[in-house]
Amino acid sequence: RFACCGRSIVIWDLASRTRLAKLHPFKHPGCIEWSPSTDRLAVKSTSGKLVITTVDDGASEPIWLRRRGVEGAEIAFSACGNFLVDCDWDGKLQVLDVRTSEVVYSESIPNAMITSLAYNQARTLFAYVVCPKPGLDYIAVRRWPFQENQPVLLQIDWQNVECIAFSPD
Repeated sequence: RFACCGRSIVIWDLASRTRLAKLHPFKHPGCIEWSPSTDRLAVKSTSGKLVITTVDDGASEPIWLRRRGVEGAEIAFSACGNFLVDCDWDGKLQVLDVRTSEVVYSESIPNAMITSLAYNQARTLFAYVVCPKPGLDYIAVRRWPFQENQPVLLQIDWQNVECIAFSPD
């Protein structure tokens, strides 16, 4: 399966080239993320709203994780699929339990934006770009679960890091 995001979220079966479902949880979806088991899709709006929807038939109602938020970086499921990592442009990193919508971990970086989020294939390492104001950007790399592991900071000597990615090896 394949999902694309525009005014709506469309889920495709690539083998048959058919559309399986069309979802429209809010006006401006900005980011989508498959759960590791591929049975759920998380959707984040450009204003930071978050929903989870099952994708087996596309007919189920989305579960709201957050009705208000702040614009920000991508979202990422944990390896077990029960938690969703979210970062925003107010410098907040949160982990939400997708079963209960509760925030189970949160930290704020004062006077900074978090602009990008990435994870390795096993979803045991996560990285995010921090843009302090004023100052130079840095990248925080962190093991899962976050509450048990402090970030390792990679200092870089420029501003405006646009995106980051882990190698698959």
